[in-house]
Amino acid sequence: MKSKDFIKQVKLDNLTLMELHKLDNLNIEKFSKFGEINLLSLVIVQLQAYLSSSIINAKKKPYNNLNFFPFANSKYLENNLNFKTTQADKNWKWSLQRLKKIIYTHIPFSNISTLNAFSHIYRDLEQVLNKNFIVRKTATFKPMCLCAYDEQYKILKDYLDVFKYKNQIKNINYSENFINYIKPYFSKERFKIDRSDFLLVGTNSKLENRVTSANYLINKRQVISFNHANYNTLIIDEPHQEYAEHAFCNYYVDYGSINKQIKTFKSNFLFPKKIIHLNNSKMNKITLSKNIKKEIIYVPDCFNGDRRQGPYREMDDKKYYVFQKKLLHSKKNILLKTHPKTDKAYANNFKHDKKIILSENLSYLISDYKLFIVDRISQAFFTIACSDTKILYFNLGRRRIKKEILNEIKKRAYVVNIDPYNIDKKKIAFYINKAENFKIKKNKVLALSSHSKNKNFNEILNLIRK
Repeated sequence: MKSKDFIKQVKLDNLTLMELHKLDNLNIEKFSKFGEINLLSLVIVQLQAYLSSSIINAKKKPYNNLNFFPFANSKYLENNLNFKTTQADKNWKWSLQRLKKIIYTHIPFSNISTLNAFSHIYRDLEQVLNKNFIVRKTATFKPMCLCAYDEQYKILKDYLDVFKYKNQIKNINYSENFINYIKPYFSKERFKIDRSDFLLVGTNSKLENRVTSANYLINKRQVISFNHANYNTLIIDEPHQEYAEHAFCNYYVDYGSINKQIKTFKSNFLFPKKIIHLNNSKMNKITLSKNIKKEIIYVPDCFNGDRRQGPYREMDDKKYYVFQKKLLHSKKNILLKTHPKTDKAYANNFKHDKKIILSENLSYLISDYKLFIVDRISQAFFTIACSDTKILYFNLGRRRIKKEILNEIKKRAYVVNIDPYNIDKKKIAFYINKAENFKIKKNKVLALSSHSKNKNFNEILNLIRK
C-alpha cells in the first residue's frame, strides 16, 4: 500500500500538470492571435516554475529566507513581499564578464553568434570550429518587441490574479511581482540584432536564451540549440522537454539516436525541424579494476530547498534526507558520492557522516567498486553504465522515462519501483543483495542515449557554411 506522502506526491504532480495544460489552453485561446511568438509562449517556463512552486510549497515551512524568484515559498505567498528588480537586471550588470561580451560582439567578418552555450556537446564543436577557422561572436541580448504590449501583459496579469484568488495566496503583490520580473526582457520598441545568419545557443529553457532565439527567428535567421546533458533528452517522458528544451530553434543538437517526440500540447513552441544526433565521445567503455573494493556507492540527487516545480520533479528535501539515511544505514559498507550541484552551505542542514563521503569525481570511482545505487536516471547513471559494474536503480516516482528506454535500463540495472516514504532498511538491504547478484544483459542503453553513428560535426559545418 502506498504511503500518504506518496499519494500526496502524485496529487501534486496531477495539480501541476493540470496547471501546465491550463497555460497551454490560455496560449491557444488568448495569446495565439498575437502569433506563435508571444508573451506567454516566451515566459511559460518561468511561469510554470512560479505557479507550480506556489502549489507545491504553499503549506510547507520555507527552507530559505531568501526567495529564488520565480520560485515561490510559503513565506513569500503569505506575506506582502515585493520582487527586487535588481535581480532581473543581472543580465545587464557591468562586470569583467560583461565587458568581454561587449568586445566579442564586435568581431568583424563573422556570421555566427553564440549565447550561453557551455555544454559538453558545444565545447566539442567549439574545438572543431576553431580548427576550421570559423569565427564566432557573442550575441548581445536585446528585449523582444511585443505587439499589443499592454494587452498581452493585461491578459497575463488577469490570469495570475485568478490563480492567486483560487489558491488563497495572501501576497497582494503576487501578480505584479511576476510581471516586474519578466518586463526587462520585453519592449514596445524594436531593437536591431546583429547581422549573423546563425545563433548557436544553450538551453532555451533559460529566458535570456529563449527571447534571443525568438528575436533571431523573427528576423529569419537560423537558430541551433544544444543539449546541456550527457545523454539524449528524449529519454525523458515528461512535458518539460516539449515546451522548454526543444523550443524556439530550427535545429537541436543532441546525443544518442532517439528522435521520436510525441506532441502533448496544442501550442506550437517552435519545435526544431531537425534534431542533429551526435556521438558522445566521452562515454567510452570503462574497464573494471582487478582489485574491486567491497564498498557500495550511493549516488543521490541534489537537494533543492524551495526551488521546486512540477510535475514529476524532486522530493521534499527533509523527506529525501530521511530516505537517504535509511539507505546509507541499511548496510555497513555503503559510501556516499554527493551530487556536484548540491550547495555545500545549504547541505549542512542535511549532514551525513564525513567518513563515508567521497569527494572524487564520479568517473574516477567507477572502475573500483562493485555496485552503485542511484535513485534518478540522470548523467550519473549513464556515466556508470559505461562500465560493467552493477547498478541498482531505485525508482522513486520522480522522473518519468520512456518505456522503450526503461526496458533497456532493466537489462543494464536492477530496477525497483519503491515508495521512498515507507520503505524500511531491511527491505532496502534485500534489494541491494538482489542487485549484487544481478546479471547484466545485452542492452542498447548507451546506443540510444549517448552514442550515434554520426561521429563528427560535418552536418553542422555544412549547415553554417551555406
